[in-house]
Amino acid sequence: MPDAVEEYFDGKPASLSIFRAIADVIDGYGTSAMTVGSQISFGRERKFAWFWLYNVTKKNPDGVPHLMLAIDHAVDNEHVRNVE
Repeated sequence: MPDAVEEYFDGKPASLSIFRAIADVIDGYGTSAMTVGSQISFGRERKFAWFWLYNVTKKNPDGVPHLMLAIDHAVDNEHVRNVE
């Protein structure tokens, strides 16, 4: 895992653990490029997954992980907040 990922989750080990599990699943589908900035994204020819920490205070994210996926079908699941 790149140092930038470790820095992104500094002080938030539970969120890092969740991210690692998600990254492992994504890696299981094949090679993708990961970029780390204000969020962490994965892509091949185009980006398809974004992971970030929810920022309530607008200063320091509290560690609540959010995941956004670009998929080709609707998902009806109580754990999915929004489908567009």
